[in-house]
Amino acid sequence: MRASADERRYLITIGSPDCPNLPRLLRVEKDIKLIADFFTSDAQQYEHVLKAEISLSASASQIRQELIGWFADPDRREADRVVIYVAGHGDATARFGDHCLLTSDSDPRRSDSYIRTSDLARWLYEGAGFRPQSILLILDVCYAGGGAADVTKELHPAHARVL
Repeated sequence: MRASADERRYLITIGSPDCPNLPRLLRVEKDIKLIADFFTSDAQQYEHVLKAEISLSASASQIRQELIGWFADPDRREADRVVIYVAGHGDATARFGDHCLLTSDSDPRRSDSYIRTSDLARWLYEGAGFRPQSILLILDVCYAGGGAADVTKELHPAHARVL
């Protein structure tokens, strides 16, 4: 299916195979490539953006800065379609309280070194300007169901019991 003239398609991939004190996830890089190959194919026509800016094993602050900046860019349109694929370590333990995406610099003593999944959802829509209204977030992380529930609560508090 060809994208309409006013619809642009974007893929953002985030991979964190390495986290302190956790085993290396050997398939993250391959999984990102498979996802990128699928979405950027002639059939899907997504543009893979932020590849260089959010490299494999990027820190939490790099990911935060690049996502916020990209979604706040005046070039964004409501008709844009965005797929965000996150592969790596997730955490839903009491030490964080909420589902978190762990990165190469994650340290439970520093809240700026991991990403609360609910914050990730908030970054996509905060601020002035147009924001894409069609976003697919794929969490390929441990405890992904908890992350999906946190995103649902953040974006649709009235539907928090859906998941």
